[in-house]
Amino acid sequence: GDLAKCEAKFQEKLAKLDVKAAKARVDCRYRDYGDSTVTDFDTGLQWEKKDGGGGLADLANPHDVDNTYTWTTVFFGTTPNGTAFTHFLPKLHGASNDGVTLTGCFAGHCDWRLPTIVELQTILLAPDPCATIPCIDLVFGPTVADFYLSATSDTPPSGAWYVNFNGGVVGFGGFEATSFYVRAVRAGL
Repeated sequence: GDLAKCEAKFQEKLAKLDVKAAKARVDCRYRDYGDSTVTDFDTGLQWEKKDGGGGLADLANPHDVDNTYTWTTVFFGTTPNGTAFTHFLPKLHGASNDGVTLTGCFAGHCDWRLPTIVELQTILLAPDPCATIPCIDLVFGPTVADFYLSATSDTPPSGAWYVNFNGGVVGFGGFEATSFYVRAVRAGL
């Protein structure tokens, strides 16, 4: 029937369930599936869960929290071509060394991507200033309290929007060949 009416009814019921869950001290927003993914029931997004945290990057493991990637290698006017797009995402999609052959996708899905700035902001515990460092729910696994790149840029691209999980700051910067942290997302529901 009427999609808007259905969505309004769903949001109303969800709000009532959230109130009940909060009173019972049950967190219903996130679900860790035990496959290195977390689903956010408020947004319908499925997020990559990070691991590691020994302070040393392990680029063979795209889920290592210590890995950093570039957004672009050329400043101004190019599509994103940094290691976030040429190394990180292809590893999640199961691309082999030839960059073409798929060998299996992360958690059974081949549609992982960098989040938009709006999506990335949804997993902040609070906007600036956030009293918790890192400013993210523990269900997401280890998180470096630093800058995480989004897929959102200006036109033509001269930089990208980011979220800093050290306090909840959202900003924009020209990131020519500068490495930052990333977390993948997909439409999960």
